Amino acid sequence: MNRGRPRRRAPSRRAISDIIGELLVIGFTVTLAAVLVVVVTGLVRSPASPPIGSELAATATPGGTSASSSGGYVYNFTLTYVGSSVEVGDLGFQVHGASGAIVSMAGGSVAIVGTAPGVLATYSFVTMSWQSGLSSNPTSVMLSSDDSLSLTSSVPLDGDLFVILGQHAFAGQVTALIA
Repeated sequence: MNRGRPRRRAPSRRAISDIIGELLVIGFTVTLAAVLVVVVTGLVRSPASPPIGSELAATATPGGTSASSSGGYVYNFTLTYVGSSVEVGDLGFQVHGASGAIVSMAGGSVAIVGTAPGVLATYSFVTMSWQSGLSSNPTSVMLSSDDSLSLTSSVPLDGDLFVILGQHAFAGQVTALIA
């Protein structure tokens, strides 16, 4: 007997195997979690918004410029193509000068004019939002190829670019020369 001296255990191979086994399980779990994160985030990402140019085209109406009753200018545009899913709320507007700079349109507006009922909705450059119209919610009005746009300005815009911006469901822009 060994009194007073601690008993020494023989090294166990089993303890080494348990540690290696746990490391392998942890490594496998971390790898599986990383693969799942990559797959799920790749599938969950929303697709890019389609360009507004694929759903809408506009051209200046020949002879469509006139003076308004308030002393301003009115420029008319024909929608030459409208896809099946364009709502008024998907559109925003700007006017770019010859240099490419954005023209201040204080007091200006764009009206969406339907064939029979009249003005469907009006976009204000002051608030940069849709106002009034035949619908209680003018942003949800669907556009059609029978509609036209009427740009009202307090300054002449001949030679500038009328820019239709895609918003919400659409991206990009469509331009039409103001004549």
